[in-house]
Amino acid sequence: MFPTNNERKVWEVVAEVVFRPPNQKSYTIRKSSGNSHVDEAVRQILEREVEASAQGRQIPTAALLEGNYQTIYLGEGEVEGHRCYRIGLTPMRIDKNLVVGDAWVDEQSFLVRKVEGDMVRSPSWWVKKVHVTFVFGDLAGDWIQTSSKSVADIRIFGSHTMESKTLPAGTAMLR
Repeated sequence: MFPTNNERKVWEVVAEVVFRPPNQKSYTIRKSSGNSHVDEAVRQILEREVEASAQGRQIPTAALLEGNYQTIYLGEGEVEGHRCYRIGLTPMRIDKNLVVGDAWVDEQSFLVRKVEGDMVRSPSWWVKKVHVTFVFGDLAGDWIQTSSKSVADIRIFGSHTMESKTLPAGTAMLR
């Protein structure tokens, strides 16, 4: 059954992901409601992260490196109370891991605080477009991605959103 125009279907999967530097990552699904297909998709995403971590690799093709992007200074802005340089990102090739959009780089530390834009290449025929937002910050002394939001325009089914937030160990998620 598909939701009507007045309804908004919400599926939720809450996972605990533990990362121990340099390359150990594990996860446990704590809560799942709504749709088993959504649950399975989240499990597959988490399995790929665990495998990549175990192999000691990140996705180098997605890194904000000179060989991946042409950049242009767009001005200044603020992310979570931190002054940042806003940098325009134009990928140098079509790659499903690259984003055409903007990066916000902390004026003091020169660490990336936020990346936002559209994925250059769709991950699937079913997905027409994906808009992503990645936010980075310090968590217990490590600079990591602290949240992400992806809004996918899926053929036939419309827009779907997936959000991820990193919480310090021992923190409960309240709804």
